[in-house]
Amino acid sequence: MTKGFFTLMVTFFLTLSSFSFASDGWESAGGKDGVELFTKTSAGESLKAFRGTKVFNKSIKQIYWVLSQKDPNFRKEWVDRLYISEPLESDKTLGVPHSSVTYQAYDTPWPISNRDQVVRTDATREGKSLKIMLKSTTHSKKPASGTVGVRMDLIFAIYNLKYVDDNKTEVTVSVKIDPKGLIPDWFSNIIYKTWPVKTLNRLEKQAAKYNGQNVNMP
Repeated sequence: MTKGFFTLMVTFFLTLSSFSFASDGWESAGGKDGVELFTKTSAGESLKAFRGTKVFNKSIKQIYWVLSQKDPNFRKEWVDRLYISEPLESDKTLGVPHSSVTYQAYDTPWPISNRDQVVRTDATREGKSLKIMLKSTTHSKKPASGTVGVRMDLIFAIYNLKYVDDNKTEVTVSVKIDPKGLIPDWFSNIIYKTWPVKTLNRLEKQAAKYNGQNVNMP
């Protein structure tokens, strides 16, 4: 297979993915820094969901290695404004493979109060591809009454790692967050509109640090 033909095929499948997103209520929002962007508005809601897609020249194993890391310092290297990451439950304590519960706190610029959340993460395999889903949950060790500022609601964050070949992965991240507090939905939409761009590009950069470490894959 020639390089030109392979590039054409990747472009074709990405185009099909775009049509699929549109039929599922996702609307194209252009692109930035190599990331194709989409937005979605649910009926009766002003808070939007956002999605970004980018093809990494990285294997699924490399990318999942980053997403599955529990080391707080490692996570701070690529997760924007994260300053606390505390594991609360593992797959062993939950009794569910490739699942975890984590407390996270974020340093936000003045005059916005810092935000925190308790997040449940579940990773599953779909053929050669992976799906990692995150959403807010509760935990007795980190009640909302002990928030660092405002306890936000991660309605969902989904990483879809789609196998292209052994060294190429189409990565899609979809997110909907309610920051709570006094932040209105219209301002939240501005804040998170480009969140997928920063997240995907930082994830890609962090994945480049993979050096053959063992990865417990779903």
